[in-house]
Amino acid sequence: MHGYTIPMALFDYLPVLLSGFGLWQIRAYLIARNAALTGLLTLGWLAVISGGLCKATWKLIYAASANDIEALDAMLFLGLTPGFIILCRGWFATRSDASATTHFSFAVSVILFTSALAFMLTSAYPDSRMWFFVLLALTTIFNSVLLISLAMTAWRRQLRFASLLFIVNLTMAFILSGLGRIEEQTAALQWIEESLNFIAQGGFAWAAWQLRHATAARPA
Repeated sequence: MHGYTIPMALFDYLPVLLSGFGLWQIRAYLIARNAALTGLLTLGWLAVISGGLCKATWKLIYAASANDIEALDAMLFLGLTPGFIILCRGWFATRSDASATTHFSFAVSVILFTSALAFMLTSAYPDSRMWFFVLLALTTIFNSVLLISLAMTAWRRQLRFASLLFIVNLTMAFILSGLGRIEEQTAALQWIEESLNFIAQGGFAWAAWQLRHATAARPA
């Protein structure tokens, strides 16, 4: 049972925007090292931010009218999963000689594959949330790889606090996942979850900005 209020739903947009800002900094950081990654990274960024905005919009509509638009809710991981896979590919492809077309084609293929996978799992297991758990697992894996890679790079650049913030963001993701499994989702608990997410994404945004601007002229 959802107990969302309009202020709570509006507040939920802030972590999405902070995460989007941080990932945009990472996008720029990587493009500066390989311009051929522009299309790939832009699609990855759009996928992640679109998923987050759809989830926040679903919550706002539900809070305002009690109208549960399941498609909007489902778009969270339909955006996050391909988005983080694509961003991870971009992170490890900075020294790749592949063309911009090849990178872009990979991004489109990941988005199509993820959507097809979710559709097939929904068709095969209509009474379960198998698709959700599969996409959640994939998102967790690739988000973790990206954040650990960011933390290691920041540490090597002597950006100790930024490195710590990337790890805090990763840790908070697991904490929020655990809190989200609590059956009785009271308004107080949801405010705690959203506040923790806001802090985590704010730290991520600041750390990403630091990594981009403090090392812009140095090789990855």
